[in-house]
Amino acid sequence: HVSLPANPSERVNLTGEMSFWMYEGDAGCYGTLVSQGKEIQLWAGVDTCGDREYEENQRAALEITFNPGNQYGPGKTYTITSFE
Repeated sequence: HVSLPANPSERVNLTGEMSFWMYEGDAGCYGTLVSQGKEIQLWAGVDTCGDREYEENQRAALEITFNPGNQYGPGKTYTITSFE
């Protein structure tokens, strides 16, 4: 069971496979991590993700939080706070 953060004061470490990853320049990076069978929508500010790249289904380890102000589409988008 993946326990996801509910607010900006909670942080959770996740590992899984990055099924989608896109670098959007100044808009940051968007991705989808598959962890324990669950798809988790991700966003990282450009200062956090830089020019980081992931191959499709590459293993990833991240720390995430939930910021209600960083929502970019249907479902919840979690904010990446750091990469391991």
